[in-house]
Amino acid sequence: MVIGTGYSIRGMRAKYKGLKAAARSYEIECRLSAAECVKRMKYCIPDCFWPPVDQGSYLGHEAISILNSSDHDIVAYMTLYFEDREKLEGFRLPVPAERTIHFHTYDLKNGQDICVPRGVGYAAVIECDEPVVVQYTRVDTTQSALGLATTMAVALD
Repeated sequence: MVIGTGYSIRGMRAKYKGLKAAARSYEIECRLSAAECVKRMKYCIPDCFWPPVDQGSYLGHEAISILNSSDHDIVAYMTLYFEDREKLEGFRLPVPAERTIHFHTYDLKNGQDICVPRGVGYAAVIECDEPVVVQYTRVDTTQSALGLATTMAVALD
């Protein structure tokens, strides 16, 4: 008996083997979930916001990250939807083969040379012809104690 556990050495070995098998099963399940995630071609980020002010020299940060694990280049297209105005289309987001690109909203312009607006809430829909993974990150620069929020985009197809 191992003091304080209520298990014999043999019982603990059996419990360890059971936990190890469960961990392997969970690891396989997680890998399958990640593989499913890579198969998506349309995503939504429902709560985007580029802060209207910066903190000192630190520029407000909002990024849409796209992972292209395929062996060829792809182009994703982004449309922005607002509460009080027409949607903005035509944002072209090229991603080379087997790369990830972090598109900062302060750098983005659509086909009509219109930028992502600051201080306005919006939703983004990202679509492409190949499977990708999409993540959204925002740094809150409206206060001296910077805050970071990040989330995986919601797959729509």
